[in-house]
Amino acid sequence: MKKKLSLFCVVIMAFMLFPFLSFAAGEATVSWQANTEPDLEGYRVYYGTAPGSYGPFVPAGTNTSKTITDLDDGETYYFVVTAVDQAGNESGYSSPPASKTIDSESSPSSPVLSSPSSGSNQTGTSVSFSWNASPGATDYDLYIWSSSGRFFDKWLGNVTSYSVSGFPNDGTLYSWCVIPRNSFGVGDRSEKWSFNNGSFDLPETPTLLSPSDGIEQPGDTISFSWAPVPGATNYDLYIWSSSGRFFDKWLGNVTSYSVSGFPNDGTLYAWCVYPRNSSGVGDRSEKWSFNNGSFDLPETPTLLSPSDGIEQPGDTISFSWAPVPGATNYDLYIWSSSGRFFDKWLGNVTSYSVSGFPNDGTLYAWCVYPKNSFGVGEHSAIWRFNNGSFDLPGTPTLSSPSNGIEQPGDTISFSWAPVPGATDYDLYIWSSSGKFFDKWLGNVTSYSVSGFPNDGTLYAWCVYPKNSFGVGEHSAIWRFNNGSFDLLGTPTLSSPSNGIEQPGDTISFSWAPVPGATDYDLYIWSSSGRFFDKWLGNVTSYEVPDFPNDGTLYAWCVYPRNSFGVGEHSEIWSFNNGQ
Repeated sequence: MKKKLSLFCVVIMAFMLFPFLSFAAGEATVSWQANTEPDLEGYRVYYGTAPGSYGPFVPAGTNTSKTITDLDDGETYYFVVTAVDQAGNESGYSSPPASKTIDSESSPSSPVLSSPSSGSNQTGTSVSFSWNASPGATDYDLYIWSSSGRFFDKWLGNVTSYSVSGFPNDGTLYSWCVIPRNSFGVGDRSEKWSFNNGSFDLPETPTLLSPSDGIEQPGDTISFSWAPVPGATNYDLYIWSSSGRFFDKWLGNVTSYSVSGFPNDGTLYAWCVYPRNSSGVGDRSEKWSFNNGSFDLPETPTLLSPSDGIEQPGDTISFSWAPVPGATNYDLYIWSSSGRFFDKWLGNVTSYSVSGFPNDGTLYAWCVYPKNSFGVGEHSAIWRFNNGSFDLPGTPTLSSPSNGIEQPGDTISFSWAPVPGATDYDLYIWSSSGKFFDKWLGNVTSYSVSGFPNDGTLYAWCVYPKNSFGVGEHSAIWRFNNGSFDLLGTPTLSSPSNGIEQPGDTISFSWAPVPGATDYDLYIWSSSGRFFDKWLGNVTSYEVPDFPNDGTLYAWCVYPRNSFGVGEHSEIWSFNNGQ
């Protein structure tokens, strides 16, 4: 280790301080050249306020630098380094000691702006700026700029306000900040604030003049014009089509411009104009459009095959149509009740074979759309075909309840014979009050329905069959009374008596009540036809006016009614009205 010590005595030592670290106590970083001995264990750093008088060492490991912190400001420190081998032997101090007087001063902190406030409107050609002082700062740079570039940039000395002249007072948006400085360097700038210098008025919306909206404008050069906008100093003419932007240029303070390079092929173009002044860009004009040249969509195609309404078997079907003059592309569109089956632009062809059909009788519809450079024309007529055999199920045969019977109870079982090929059945039941039951039941041939009133109501019922091809014809319609069905007895007439002479222009008619009847129809007639016929409600007498009292022979009778229907009419009586 003696050799190591003698070698180590010539170790070169350097140090570096960081005086610009804000808000940090004094510190020093000591660095040295590495020792090349293979059994080096590490380094130790000693320091104190006088040469040769050092405190406890600070271990540095095998690093070749060490930062010593918490040093007193204004104090001079002396630093030495030793090397230690793996046996614990330590070299002598490096020589000479390194020294440094600690100074923890730093560059100033960011200023806080005061005026003009951010976002304000600051009128005038001279504007006063102010900010709060930054501790330690001895100089400030006031920096002002706009979208046109730097407007003012000057180190002003140790001041916290300054007036700047030469502003245009035209609504221009300016930004500003302040940068502090002292003997240690330049600090971080303040926040960035902005203000409008003068009124901030964007130009209004331009009014387009030519070419008019929706016209056909031929030619390869087209002149565009618009009405001037008060206060606008520049206009952007923007033109585009479905292919993208065609023209976009700020033209200056003009209200017309001719643009060349149009294809004159019927292409649809749109255009608008943006206004601008020193305050910014205003809202664009309306969007107008025009066709550059003739605009002819292709006509409607005529379908050829498969013919409309036929049965077309097979899993691959060839479709064809007549060519349309000017068309350059055709879309063959095929669909069924399940949705779209085929939809493809095929190019300039008039026939195409489509595979993947199920050949199961499914009904398909198809049509063709034509297209050219101007757009898509109207589709052809819609034709339909069945792909394979198309067999709807036959008509069901009803079984129970039998037609015309009286079927009591609040739950009734319905049944019918199976139909070959049917996979679903709809049982439909109704009365004079409307639909009572209507439900697809699946592949069954009987079903019990509850909720009947058992009050003699007359019901009708039938069954619809269905398979994958659709709904077949319904069965015969059968009827039954749900519960007892009691029609009313015959009314007995009272007055006027049969065969008498009954004078007067108003005659009172009466009859005996019929048990269970809730309504009566009084019916009167002569050889000239019906004279009176009206359901009167639950009454047993009624006066009828307007008789001629001229000896005419009248006949009359009464019909009874309840919830089960109309009963038999009474006897027919007659009388002479007058002599």
